[in-house]
Amino acid sequence: PLYSSAASDVYKRQEALSAQREEPTWFLDLRRRAWRFFEEIPWPTSNDEVWRRTRLTGLAIDEFHLSETPGPVAADRTDLSVYLRDELDSIESAGALVTENGAVRYRGLSNELAAKGVIFTDFQSALHQHPELIQKHFMTEAVAVDTDKFTAMHAAFVTGGTVLYVPRNVQIELPLHGVTALRGGVADFAHTLIIAEENSQVTYVDDLISADDSAAFHSGAVEIFARPGAVVRYMHGQDWNTNTWHFSNQLARMQRCLLYTSPSPRDGLLSRMPSSA
Repeated sequence: PLYSSAASDVYKRQEALSAQREEPTWFLDLRRRAWRFFEEIPWPTSNDEVWRRTRLTGLAIDEFHLSETPGPVAADRTDLSVYLRDELDSIESAGALVTENGAVRYRGLSNELAAKGVIFTDFQSALHQHPELIQKHFMTEAVAVDTDKFTAMHAAFVTGGTVLYVPRNVQIELPLHGVTALRGGVADFAHTLIIAEENSQVTYVDDLISADDSAAFHSGAVEIFARPGAVVRYMHGQDWNTNTWHFSNQLARMQRCLLYTSPSPRDGLLSRMPSSA
């Protein structure tokens, strides 16, 4: 199970997770610090102002598990499951990234955008290939690790997500599309990190979907950094089943720029998304 009351068990699980992904030592240290916050922060109750309309009755963290085995990455969209292909085909995009149970199933970006220096990849790849972006922006200036108990858990077990970096003066006309899919009792901790440099422009469609009717748990975070003159359009869609718990903090840091957000939760057992900019 994901949760254990014994700290030693959690630390061993974090070490195994970090070793499996060959993460740098500083990131494992961040995971451990986040878990200490998780242990210190009380569970929210209806007596807390920001949680008074949220009920956690029935949530059993220990019933969910981390996805530990990465699956194959499809070379082409046609190699994906039908439901994932249908999701990607719903919009025309300049690039797409698909994860299922935290594992990358497909990623693609137009050659033109790659040549301009656009980075659009999964979180684990970015941690290895662009560690400076992660170390500077991941839960340092936007969403704080100790925001609440679910955010601390997110930082302790983050396993998937998207990193999007748009260089200065690069304007992307078509949207980029991310799909996060869950199945089979998995706990998902996808993180979305968007960095738009000066006078850049980008639209990102962030879709979260259930692959079947099984229970699932999602504790995510979205961080957007928009530099002066940047235009960022962020669209967040949920198509969870009624057995999915969803918690997410979304926060943007803006400097004389434009940010458009469009959340559209549908279904789901519980969806909680505090957002600020």
